[in-house]
Amino acid sequence: MANFSVSQFNGIAPKIAPRLLAESIAQSALNVRLDSGRLEALPDHSASVTTVPSGTNTVYLYSGSIWKSYASQVDIVEGPIVNDVTERVYYTGETYPKVYRNDGGPYRLGVPAPTAAPTVSVTGAVSPDELEESRSYVVTFVTSWGEEGPPSFASTAVAFRNGQTTTLSLPAMPSTSGLNFTTGSLKRIYRTNTGSSSTGFQFVAEVAYTATSYVELGTANSSYASTTTPTMVGGVVSAQATTSTALGELIPSVTWMRPPDDNATLFPTGPMQGICSIGNGIMAGFTGKTLCFSVPYLPHAWPTSYQLATESDIVAIKPTPGGLVVGTKGKPYIAQGSDPASISLIQLESDQACVSKMSMVDMGGYVIYASPDGLVTVQGQQIQLVTEALLRRSQWQAYNPTTLKAMNYEGTYIASNATESILFDPRGGKNALSTSSETYDGAYNHLESDCLYFVDGTAVKKFGQGSGFANYVWKSKSYVSTKPRNLGWARVDADSYPITFKLFTDVTPPALTTFAVTVSNPGSGNKYYIDGVMQATVSLKEGYTYKFDQSASSNSGHPLRFSATSNGTHNSGSAYTTGVTTVGTAGSAGAYTQIVVAASAATLYYYCTNHSGMGGTATTPANANLAYTYSVTSNDPFHLPSGSRVKQWEFEVAGTAPVNSISIADNVNELL
Repeated sequence: MANFSVSQFNGIAPKIAPRLLAESIAQSALNVRLDSGRLEALPDHSASVTTVPSGTNTVYLYSGSIWKSYASQVDIVEGPIVNDVTERVYYTGETYPKVYRNDGGPYRLGVPAPTAAPTVSVTGAVSPDELEESRSYVVTFVTSWGEEGPPSFASTAVAFRNGQTTTLSLPAMPSTSGLNFTTGSLKRIYRTNTGSSSTGFQFVAEVAYTATSYVELGTANSSYASTTTPTMVGGVVSAQATTSTALGELIPSVTWMRPPDDNATLFPTGPMQGICSIGNGIMAGFTGKTLCFSVPYLPHAWPTSYQLATESDIVAIKPTPGGLVVGTKGKPYIAQGSDPASISLIQLESDQACVSKMSMVDMGGYVIYASPDGLVTVQGQQIQLVTEALLRRSQWQAYNPTTLKAMNYEGTYIASNATESILFDPRGGKNALSTSSETYDGAYNHLESDCLYFVDGTAVKKFGQGSGFANYVWKSKSYVSTKPRNLGWARVDADSYPITFKLFTDVTPPALTTFAVTVSNPGSGNKYYIDGVMQATVSLKEGYTYKFDQSASSNSGHPLRFSATSNGTHNSGSAYTTGVTTVGTAGSAGAYTQIVVAASAATLYYYCTNHSGMGGTATTPANANLAYTYSVTSNDPFHLPSGSRVKQWEFEVAGTAPVNSISIADNVNELL
């Protein structure tokens, strides 16, 4: 009968029965790369590049050298100004939206309007022949960084004639903490312009934020110049009055509201979340069912007229070339448009809700996010459940999708929960899914250096930048034969060795399995070798009998025993005696330790009663059909246990070296 060989290695498809899988599809694919076709290990990670506090979920590399860390799920975006020497950065996810730059912060994002209107009085007796005009004033606040907020309510209109003096009592600065009102902050004064062809308020003057009053000093004639140098004494600014023709620009900030923050009265759904840049200097965010947009190139200004509503609460947003993807607790949306005043919000015909904010990832041209049913891609107005052919809903739910934190690594979507990670390569179609034993708490793509950083406890590491490789495990499909076969030989073609090979069959193993035990010192102290493998992990199936033969002379003085504690009595553990018998003296002919593995036995550890650090692990699988384990050291064929005729079998390989092919046959000639 001809041999069978696997030379194409792909990922898993748990939805498909093991015996119906394609030959290249695995039952398990742990810590493997899928982009080359052969079996390769995921790269190891570099040593820690910095340390962060325990519980960190978000990191950000600011200005190329300063690591910022946050316990919450924070979204961070650079300011829209090209070549901004202050390096402004905007972020959400803490108590309220914030901004910082290299000379200060963080401060609250946005500028509040004054809570009171200015009060105005007019004094001075002038000729009734002077032309009378009606004046009303508003005031805005300006941060030390030049960010102007919306105006106050307008003052009561007053009648003014040339030569009179106008006195304004200016609104007090807000008491809210975190605002950027420091040295350099201003109050700007605007007033109506009688006789102007335009409507609205025009610029009069700007004064220090500490000013409490502003006085326009009239003149005795009908011609006077605008102020150039106001003077302030005791909080009162005095300046020569400004003619109607000398007024400045119309107030630009009438609609420039601050983004939703922690003011529950104004924003009952909470602070804005999920800030991102969508091009043309526009930023987007959300709170509750409200999608928000900023004024172009003014990230502190978020007009309410730019807001759009969704049917369900928004969970996450990500920009794409086809528009802003909006994932909600209901149907998803795409927001399209280049002007925030005319952006359209299109509901997509899909019931795939977004269940985790941190699962939504920009993959370059499209996004992927976690839904209740699996992974979803959105590109333009096209949406697809891309894991539908690979996973049932129940299988997907086992990954706890609401807890997933995801990242993009060289085109592969990697999402981590508390115990494992899933890897999905959209370019691989149905062969694209695998898993990893690595988990992480947060991730950050630094585009300038093309490095992916991730949080591992209190360490920040570069993904895939280590000097080695992770240990992979790849388990084949289930092979079924109509007639019993005696699988006699196998061969593993790899770039280097060792590779651990395991064969699983439908045949009960022999009543007694014997392991040859020897002792040797590889340079770090004496170690047990099991069938020639140093401190090998052995699999002891429940209900079966295993003999550890210690007749080799190297065992002298090193009696082998079992414990439920690693390193046994050397680690405050005790000897495990259930089903265990010992015969003879270690190192003498006929000496052995034997165990009949009990049902529901815990993972065991073999150890030397006299010396620490010699032993290894003995797993105790309940229902495994493991027939054979072999440490492959070359590409030469190796003999499988004879005398077993099987109709169903699977194999598994583990290691770090790339594997090109695996072949199994009834006899060696078929392999050769």
